[in-house]
Amino acid sequence: MTLPNAFYEGGTYRVTLGCIFLTKGTTNLDVEVQVDGVFSTSLTGHLTANTATPTFLTGRVSLTPGNHVVRIVGFVDAGTGTLNAGSGATGQNPPAELAIYAA
Repeated sequence: MTLPNAFYEGGTYRVTLGCIFLTKGTTNLDVEVQVDGVFSTSLTGHLTANTATPTFLTGRVSLTPGNHVVRIVGFVDAGTGTLNAGSGATGQNPPAELAIYAA
C-alpha cells in the first residue's frame, strides 16, 4: 500500500497499517515501511504466525522536510502471504487503512 506523494514538515511520524488480518508465507512474513523506496523501519520483525483479527501495525519514521512517498511492503519466505481486506459492504471484510500522523 502506498500513500500519495505528499509534503511533510520534517520530524518523527507514526505510520499505522490496519487490516482484517495478515497471512504468513510458508514459514514467515515481514512487513516494513519504505520512504522514497528505501527501507525505514520494520513493522513486524520476522513473524512466524498469522495475525489475529483485526490487525494494527505501527512504526515510527523520521522524515526530512519536503515531499516523500511512504509505502508498506511485505515479504514472505515462500508460498503466498496476504494482507486481507475487503470492500466494507454488508457481509464483507472492512477495507485496509494506511495512515501517517505527526508523532
